[in-house]
Amino acid sequence: FTVIRLSREEARATQVMMEKLEVFRLYSWNQVTNQTFVPNGFVAPFVAVGADPGFYYTGTVTIASVPLGTSYDEDLRQVTVDLDWNSKGIQRHREVTTYVSRYGIQNYTY
Repeated sequence: FTVIRLSREEARATQVMMEKLEVFRLYSWNQVTNQTFVPNGFVAPFVAVGADPGFYYTGTVTIASVPLGTSYDEDLRQVTVDLDWNSKGIQRHREVTTYVSRYGIQNYTY
C-alpha cells in the first residue's frame, strides 16, 4: 500500500509540474520576461477540486536568464518549477526545468 500511495503522490506531483510548464507554451515573450506577470508561488491539492484534498503541494516558478554563453542567451529563459509536499511526515521535493525561447511555439498559436 505504501508503494501505491507514493506512486500516486509522484504521479500527481508530475501532473502539477507539467501543468505549470504547459502554460508557458501560450505566454508571449513579454509575459515570460515580465517578472510581475507570472506568480512565484502556488498551491495545488492532491486530489480533484470538490473532494477532500488530503494534503497540498506547494510550489514555486522561477524564471532566470540562461547561462549557456551563446549568442542567443538573451532570447532564452530557464523556467524551473519546484514542488514540495509532506508525505506521512517525510518532506518530499521534486523539480523540473525547461527553456522558453523568444521565437518559440507561442508565436504560432495565435
